[in-house]
Amino acid sequence: MSRESSATAWTYVIGVWAVVIVLGALAVVYEPPSRADLLPLAALLLLGVLARTLPDSVVSMSGDGVRFSFFGIVTLSAAVMVGPFGGAVVGVLPTLLQPVRMRAVRRVFNAGMFGVVGLVGGFAYLLAGGVDPLTVSGTGSVLLDIGLPLIVADLAQAATNALVLSGIMTVTARVPFWVHVRGLIASTGAAYIGYGVIAFLLVVLWGPGQIHWFSAALTTVPLLVAWWVFGQFGAELEAHERTTDTLVAALDVRHPGTAGHSQRIAILCDWIGESLRLSPRALTELHTAGLLHDMGLLAARRGTDDEILRHPETGVRMLAGISFAAPALPAIGAHHERVDGSGYPRGLMGPDIPLGARIVAVADAFDALTSGTPDVAALDPRDALSQLAADRGLDSNVVDALARAVDRHGVLEVSSTEWLSRARVGERARAEGESARSSMATIAAVLAAGRSTKSWIIRHDHPLDRLAP
Repeated sequence: MSRESSATAWTYVIGVWAVVIVLGALAVVYEPPSRADLLPLAALLLLGVLARTLPDSVVSMSGDGVRFSFFGIVTLSAAVMVGPFGGAVVGVLPTLLQPVRMRAVRRVFNAGMFGVVGLVGGFAYLLAGGVDPLTVSGTGSVLLDIGLPLIVADLAQAATNALVLSGIMTVTARVPFWVHVRGLIASTGAAYIGYGVIAFLLVVLWGPGQIHWFSAALTTVPLLVAWWVFGQFGAELEAHERTTDTLVAALDVRHPGTAGHSQRIAILCDWIGESLRLSPRALTELHTAGLLHDMGLLAARRGTDDEILRHPETGVRMLAGISFAAPALPAIGAHHERVDGSGYPRGLMGPDIPLGARIVAVADAFDALTSGTPDVAALDPRDALSQLAADRGLDSNVVDALARAVDRHGVLEVSSTEWLSRARVGERARAEGESARSSMATIAAVLAAGRSTKSWIIRHDHPLDRLAP
């Protein structure tokens, strides 16, 4: 993190803690802590410390996905059982004491963020009509006075987490705020549903069930089972990602420079898909298609017209036995088709071409135009967009989506192939406590800078060198 970025981060963190202090003061006035809160507060703090010793289970592809955290359940339970102020205490203390090495700014930010989350959840529960669980009895009362307000608190905490986390990403990494908010809500929504179910169990066992400390032990068992299941599923998806990386690396060994090209296409596909508001599942499939779209070039040795014309279908045959790549195969097989029927290998037209293929086609052309060939100079992003807009073979809606995306990511501020290294893509965080990993754009920029791509590989994507079937 640069000195300027670090200063900006600390400024934002101070702002977050100012919110904690203000809301905490309101909590003391609106719902002052009582001696009766000490026992559940102690139990929740112990659960919080335990949660912070367990790594989050992450179910993701390429950095996105569902993160299942024991701690999310504890903070939601605290908001209900010990009120806004107690929720803040449970959010802050275990996070500050988390036994993992991390930057001070990250630790202080995380503590402040969970303090805000606990406070907002507590206020939301009270404003929704929630009552002290110890005063509730009867099924109807449990559902109306605890269950429904807990759902409101759960939603409020999910939204608060997304907003505060997106804020730090915006001010430090220049990631578009609402794009990040949307991605976080999509990726954490399933986890927060799980948090609500298990938190409700803990609250009911502690309150109406009157078994207090033992309720924490009973809740821990299904929680650990869910944590393990998520971990197993996440490991499977990580294996998928490693397989994809291996395939791209193999292509790069055969044709140096293609790994950087593949990474850039995947990034552009992500951006276009976000602009078109595709579902998370569709975005994952599109990302895979972007990474693997040129796998058929493994069979191309000299770059003859015949090899190039056949490479989309060759790629489909090569990937047919890989189950997780199956949804991306239609886009891979048709990514050189054109909406006016001038593409290959089958000469498809308009809506007969899968949307994913039309997106990859636009991304491919943009990368080729901004990279240039030995015969054609590279264009800056603005000129490249103008040329794409005039191309009748490309889907105009997809081109418009690309234009919105590159503007939002700051690409129009730079020239030629510098767009990748200076684009506003930022970094995606790993599990809390671990150092942030390099973004796909950073990796691709290194690959692009370190290895030149064979001219015929770039040329076959360039609109001026388009082959006809």
